[in-house]
Amino acid sequence: MVLEASEDKVVNNRDIQRFCVARQKMQMGREEKLPLIIEGTDHEILFENDALRAIALNVICDFFDQH
Repeated sequence: MVLEASEDKVVNNRDIQRFCVARQKMQMGREEKLPLIIEGTDHEILFENDALRAIALNVICDFFDQH
């Protein structure tokens, strides 16, 4: 799973998407096609306000529950 912060100023989001496409082509990321974008977040997704952090943590916990 790859999370993307929609407002990231540290990592270029186009590079994240290219990485995910390359992973898919190598069949390393079979379950996800593109990164999961957490709207309204900056680079440190888990240091956001409670509501945004909760979105990311729920997605992470769901991923672990499935794997």
